[in-house]
Amino acid sequence: MPDEDKLESSCGKERAFLAAFAETGVVSYACAAAGCSRQSVYRWRKADPQFEEQFQEAKTVGVELLEFEARRRAKDGVRRVKFYNGKPLRWKNPETGEEEVYVEHEYSDVLLMFLLKAAKPEVYRDDYRIDMKAEVANETKIDYGRMLPTPEAVRTRILALADDIRAREAKTVDDIRAQVEKAKQAHGPTFNRNINTQ
Repeated sequence: MPDEDKLESSCGKERAFLAAFAETGVVSYACAAAGCSRQSVYRWRKADPQFEEQFQEAKTVGVELLEFEARRRAKDGVRRVKFYNGKPLRWKNPETGEEEVYVEHEYSDVLLMFLLKAAKPEVYRDDYRIDMKAEVANETKIDYGRMLPTPEAVRTRILALADDIRAREAKTVDDIRAQVEKAKQAHGPTFNRNINTQ
């Protein structure tokens, strides 16, 4: 009977360890949460192939949780209170008229780049090369590695697109200003009065 109790206690600790390990991804934290030693975990992994499989699965879950959090921070960002001289900045919210703590929404470009490098290494990884060559009918060799855009080329293209968007937005603003000026000339001095009273 004592052996059965010991086995049941061991199984309970194994389950507790695996749950904590999937959550934290850190063996020592999971051991502390489950009330077992690192040596016990290594012993369980070595002696029980099923536990080893569950250990690897919990490890994968832990990594996926980290990936999810990295993606959230890169894409959705996090809200951070801004401080000045050790005190939170305050501002008057124009919508409510109330004074509030100033918060900025921050995104992680570094995390975003890591996610892109992992998802599309052929485009975003710094040292990615394809050494694949093909023979064609006229005996010429094609090096497909040279056909892929380099990360610098991709970055240059993205910056060019951003400049194009900014230029289009500026043109739109200039067009609106020109239309306002045209309306002012057409309506004379009553134009500003009409706008202010609406």
